[in-house]
Amino acid sequence: MNALTLKQLRAFVQVAEQGSIARAAGQLSLTQPAVSLALKELEQQLGVALFDRIGRGLVINQHGERLLPQARATLAEAAGCEALFVAPPVNLSLVATHTVGNYYLPFYLGAFRQTRPEARLRVEVVNTRAAVERLLSLQADLALVEGPVSHPMLACQVWREDTLQRVATPALLRQLPQQSQRWPWVMRETGSGTRAVLETRLGKAFPPQQQIIELGSAEAIRQAVLAGAGVGYISTVALRSALADGRLATVPGERERISRPLFLVRHRERTAPPGLAALEALLMAPPGDA
Repeated sequence: MNALTLKQLRAFVQVAEQGSIARAAGQLSLTQPAVSLALKELEQQLGVALFDRIGRGLVINQHGERLLPQARATLAEAAGCEALFVAPPVNLSLVATHTVGNYYLPFYLGAFRQTRPEARLRVEVVNTRAAVERLLSLQADLALVEGPVSHPMLACQVWREDTLQRVATPALLRQLPQQSQRWPWVMRETGSGTRAVLETRLGKAFPPQQQIIELGSAEAIRQAVLAGAGVGYISTVALRSALADGRLATVPGERERISRPLFLVRHRERTAPPGLAALEALLMAPPGDA
């Protein structure tokens, strides 16, 4: 006897449950002749009729009643085997600091969505300190930050290089005194990666607190500097148009440009959710290959 097929069993179960070949065909998205043929082949292989044909109708008989529970169990087991190799859903939670979240990450999210259109991605834009807290509390799967992170539970690696450029409006630039500590400044708040980098790199040249307007996002810094509120260090990726059209100008002198690494951070002991390895591979690819 030839082996029974799942197609035959599906046809049999649907005819039994629906009470007609027409309705079974609709449930299986097959034509009525295809369902009739599958049922006929099954009965021929078993050597028994599974339905009594009364007029134009089908009524399951004792042979069919005997086969039905086993057929359902076989189909369920087959579905279980198929499910073992179905890709699990991708549901990722990311945190990114402001420059990364606003200017770098959107490109990679778009590229990832093209390869995994079913993926659900949630991105929260915070400062570096808050990003670390999200990772430690297992509220995020991955963080992309602007400041170095040192914690025994977190793995941190350099992701990209970014350049901060010191800028002001041309009108303010003409009025600036010679000493930078007397300039009006616009900066990120304490706890942000950009602020930590500037405090370290400027050292004794870091301006006194009374000269600083603190704002909570990179875009707020950019808008305040455009409005003439002070001098600011802004990522070059956010400056292109404003420098090109003359709304902002470089404040020349020592440390007018500061290079800094951007970091990718993950929890050492958290099991990577489905899709995270693929996203990390995309993020770590050379920019021209992403």
